[in-house]
Formats: sequence, C-alpha cells, structure tokens
Amino acid sequence: MQGTEPALYPLVGPLVMNPEVLKQNMNYPFKTTEHFVWYIAMNGHSVIGFVPVEHRGKEYIINNYYVTHKDREVLMQLLSRMLLDHLEKLPHRVECQEQHEGAETAFAHSFYRDKPTLSLGYKLTAICLKEDVECFRTLGFVVQRTWARYIKLTIE
Repeated sequence: MQGTEPALYPLVGPLVMNPEVLKQNMNYPFKTTEHFVWYIAMNGHSVIGFVPVEHRGKEYIINNYYVTHKDREVLMQLLSRMLLDHLEKLPHRVECQEQHEGAETAFAHSFYRDKPTLSLGYKLTAICLKEDVECFRTLGFVVQRTWARYIKLTIE
C-alpha cells in the first residue's frame, strides 16, 4: 500500500499511536511519505504487523516495523513479500540454489539465493532489532554494523 493512500491511515493509525507499539519501537515514531510502500499483515480485519519500506534513489530502506506479539513468522512473511516485490522490479532476478526448512523461509528461498545480489547499484538496507536479526539473515541480508539495540543489514 502506498505511503499516502487514505486507506493506510485507518489500518495502521491505531497501532502507530498506541503507546505499547511505540514502546516496542523504542519510542521512535513511525512516519510515511509518498516514497513509502507499506506491507501489512492482517488476521481477519485486524492488522497484526507492518513493514514500511522507503525508496530513496537506488536504495530501499526498512527503518522500523511492527508485528503483534513479536511473531517471527509474520515478520518473515512480510519481509518475504517485500523482497519478492522489490527484487522482481529490479533489472535481474536471482534464482534459488537451496531450500531451507520451515514454510516461512521456503517461500522466500524458492525465489532467492541465501545471499541475493541486486544489479545496477540497487541496495536494500534494514535497521532491525537485535532479536530479529536471524529473520533478516535467513532472507539474505548481511550484517554491516551492530549497535546496542539495533543491527544494520543490507542486500546489494
């Protein structure tokens, strides 16, 4: 969903203003512009997670995200969908070399190598919470920098 679509606000508004959700995001506010695409996971009519992705030039950036109850399966599904969309739009596709156990990783790896590469200088950057780093690494992100609570990862 585009970052300024009117339908986005009723979906994520109650969450991004919820003090418990903000606390999980280390009190960092969620933001959006026309340069964002939001990946939203729903269970019925309830939003159970989202990953906003900002597009800046030849870089796609995940700077924050939320999943209810820190559900790693939901996070993996959101990240897998995002990778599918963004890597398909780029000039070349990376084919799978191996499968991993678990439905959430098999979905992503049925399309991408353990270490996907992007052509023409495109880059995916993610700043994730330390407890979620394995979700990102499983999908091919490589650790670039580690801080006290966050980790910066990329796919280039």
